[in-house]
Amino acid sequence: MPLYASRDPLPIPPRRVIIGGTSGAGKSTFARHLAATLDVPYLENDSIYHGPGWTVRTEYESDLRSFISGPAWVIEWQGARDRLAQAADTLVWLDYPTWLVMYRVLK
Repeated sequence: MPLYASRDPLPIPPRRVIIGGTSGAGKSTFARHLAATLDVPYLENDSIYHGPGWTVRTEYESDLRSFISGPAWVIEWQGARDRLAQAADTLVWLDYPTWLVMYRVLK
């Protein structure tokens, strides 16, 4: 059995998953792979959050609400964290050592 596989079954199949962690932890990469594995939609939160000049898009809240109103999805835990936490059934926190995160950021 791979190291990352759990021997304990989950009480429910994850359908609405948020992925948290520090910058450089690999949230987007992991979220994309998890969504493919679960066969559910994935939305890169940054893609709907940032507008011109790194400002918050006026449509962000409505776009986010629309996405998380669906029955199944994976998204990074950024932006409207309270709203995401209320809608999700599963939170995955990526907790890697500082040296690894910094390597990924610098790479």
